[in-house]
Amino acid sequence: MHSAPVASLPSDPVATALDFGPFLALPEAGRARLLAGSERKAFAAGAVLMRQGEAPDAVFAVVAGRLRIAQDDPPTIVGAPAAPVLVGEMSVLSGQRRNATVTALTQLRAYRIPAALISEIMAAEPEFARQLSAFAAIRLGNNFLRRSSPFADLPAAAIEALSSKLEPATFAAGDVLMNEGERGDDAYLVRTGELDVLRAERMLATIGPGAFVGEVSALTGTPRTATVRARSEVSAFRLRGDDVRPIVKKYQDLVSRLESTMQSRHIPRATGEVVVAPAPDDPQAVLLRDAGGTTYLRVTHEALAIYHDIDGERSLRDLAMRNFERTGAIDPAGVFATVATLQARSE
Repeated sequence: MHSAPVASLPSDPVATALDFGPFLALPEAGRARLLAGSERKAFAAGAVLMRQGEAPDAVFAVVAGRLRIAQDDPPTIVGAPAAPVLVGEMSVLSGQRRNATVTALTQLRAYRIPAALISEIMAAEPEFARQLSAFAAIRLGNNFLRRSSPFADLPAAAIEALSSKLEPATFAAGDVLMNEGERGDDAYLVRTGELDVLRAERMLATIGPGAFVGEVSALTGTPRTATVRARSEVSAFRLRGDDVRPIVKKYQDLVSRLESTMQSRHIPRATGEVVVAPAPDDPQAVLLRDAGGTTYLRVTHEALAIYHDIDGERSLRDLAMRNFERTGAIDPAGVFATVATLQARSE
């Protein structure tokens, strides 16, 4: 880490040095106290302010320059903010080790504020404590959306808007997030832990960090297609349907991505007993009739095979794979369309 002597730095007026973000919740005397207990530092381009995995001993209030925030190795860039910006607060608040490496992209000027001083000011100023915690929660959501969610490719402004709507949620092992058949207007982005997905109490899958569950109901208003139960302690973000629908509607690429995910995970239900009869005018087709004898659909033999595969347990992805095994054709869109037609005509 490269830092210049304090004496080489220009002064920052108390009224403006920390006049941003959660610091605005502090009276000027509180900001003056923070500055008095802080170390003024300068960083050259390429210098590292903090490293992922380090103990959280301070936060940095960057008042000039631009920096890069990256996670893991090889690094995933989760942000490149310009001053004024606060970094390092999430680890200080949680007591956990740094979850990102912060590097100067240009020359920086910053205040290094010790973690102990931040704790003292939070204890003395409840509104500042609330604002700082909310700020950290939004940033945590922002980083997660950029790195581990279907929303990662959204523009920065959309990510910011969506992250402000995230609600942290935790579940103990055995807790049920949603029940099959119920209506619900929220979805969950899984941060940590594992969840079991069940249908009629039969295990369908176990999912983990980065999974997005409940989005079918949240986006379409349809009943839950499966029960989701925590296998372990789970940390997640809750998204309300009213918050995510406007963003999904605005960005068509996201619509396509989520639609594809939902389609592949959807599990069609069998439509009841039917009678299969040859089509009198076409040897390549059959007629599907309900038990009452009413003709309701003419289908090809390939579509009939897909129909027989619908057992209430196979997902659309499974049906597409079985069709590929039979025909050698990789055509998931065609399988999805066939299933939709079959089910629409049988309802």
